[in-house]
Amino acid sequence: MRYDDGWDDYNWDDDYDWYQDDDLSSSSGVSVLLVDPPDGIGRHPAIRVGEYLFLTTSQTKRRGESGYVELPQGEGGLERTSFVNLNKKFDYNSCNTICEIGELSLEIWNEISTVLERYHPDIDLDNLSLDENFDDYNDWDW
Repeated sequence: MRYDDGWDDYNWDDDYDWYQDDDLSSSSGVSVLLVDPPDGIGRHPAIRVGEYLFLTTSQTKRRGESGYVELPQGEGGLERTSFVNLNKKFDYNSCNTICEIGELSLEIWNEISTVLERYHPDIDLDNLSLDENFDDYNDWDW
C-alpha cells in the first residue's frame, strides 16, 4: 500500500537541476534529502534533523494543519511548495538516502525547530550538530 502523495507522480529521474540559493550566509546547515523510507511509501524529499528524518508532502491540504510547516517553492532546493510532516520521525539509518537536494534557510529552520520542540521534546535541538561531518568526530576519545 502506497502513501497517497503528489511526490509519487514527480519524475525524480530527470536531471537534478535543483534551485540553489546563492546566499549561503542564510543557510541553516539542515539538509533536504531525497530518501526512500523503509515502509514502502516511495521516494520523498525529507529534512534531516540529527539522527532523524521528517518527510515532506506536496499536498496543499496540509497548509495550516497541526504538525506541518510550509516550505515555499525553492526552499532547500524544492521545486514546489511542500509541507514537512513533523508529526512522524524516521530513523535516518533506516532510510536509503538517494541524494542531497539543498539546505533550509535559517528562517524556515527557526520555524521548524519551534514546532519540533513541541512535538519531539526528546530531540535535543540545543546540542544538535547541523554539520553531518561533526558526528564522525564525536566518537573520538580526546
